[in-house]
Parts: sequence; structure tokens; C-alpha cells
Amino acid sequence: MNGQDVVYANLSGTMKEQAERIVLAMHAANVKRLIFISSMGIYGEVPGERYTSVLDSVSRLPRR
Repeated sequence: MNGQDVVYANLSGTMKEQAERIVLAMHAANVKRLIFISSMGIYGEVPGERYTSVLDSVSRLPRR
């Protein structure tokens, strides 16, 4: 990711793990902007609280 201005992520599958790795790599490369696209939950198939972000867990990662 070195030298990039923005990261575009269009994920499916194990999004939590993928998102964590992307954000950690962004921190290491000092990339500040992320475009994150997902259709997860549009049909109500995700159990739990509605309208939570898949990035909630990675937003609490330590910043470098």
C-alpha cells in the first residue's frame, strides 16, 4: 500500500478479518482514506444489532 492515496475494498466472506488486515496495512503505510463497499445485511440476513458497521471492531485498533 505504500505510496497509495486511498484503498478501495469491496469485500464478502470473512469481512471482519479482511477489514482488520486492511486497516492494519493502511496504518503501516500511513494511508488515511478507505472506500469500503459491501452488500452485507441488505436482506436482513446478519443476526444482531441492525445497521452496525463491520469496521466498528477495527476503528478501535491502536493508531500509529
